[in-house]
Amino acid sequence: MFTQSFSFRAVNREAQHNGRIVAAGILAIALIVIQSGFGQSILRDTGLSRTAEPFVELYFSNARALPSNVPTSDHLNIGFAMGNVGPTAHRFAWRVSEETDKIAIGLASGHTVLPARQTALVSQRVRVYCLSRRVQLLVSVARSSARITLWLNCPSQR
Repeated sequence: MFTQSFSFRAVNREAQHNGRIVAAGILAIALIVIQSGFGQSILRDTGLSRTAEPFVELYFSNARALPSNVPTSDHLNIGFAMGNVGPTAHRFAWRVSEETDKIAIGLASGHTVLPARQTALVSQRVRVYCLSRRVQLLVSVARSSARITLWLNCPSQR
């Protein structure tokens, strides 16, 4: 009786060991398929995954030279830098707007195509309308939370 239970335990352990090897093999194959382009496509189609939004850096290219007052000509040269942090090229739509407590006015917009891990400088000449004593110039990138702000004092004669 002791011999039979011993051989049963040995066979049971061998079956468990083989089962673990098979499970590990299936898991390895599944991980390889999921990481392939085909696997990623299936995950997106089933709603289990989504395409990552590109990550963009946004900053004033020469922050020390930014004015605190709107020039008397009402025109201002604004320069900002956009950096594509992602591994693939992307087209980024940007916008410069003037915002007050009650209204937002689009001053300039455009798009910039950036290769992976590259930065581009954008320079725009905009007319500031000064609809209040103090205005906010907002630079933003569409489909991104990237935004930077410049507050400007308007001339008092307006």
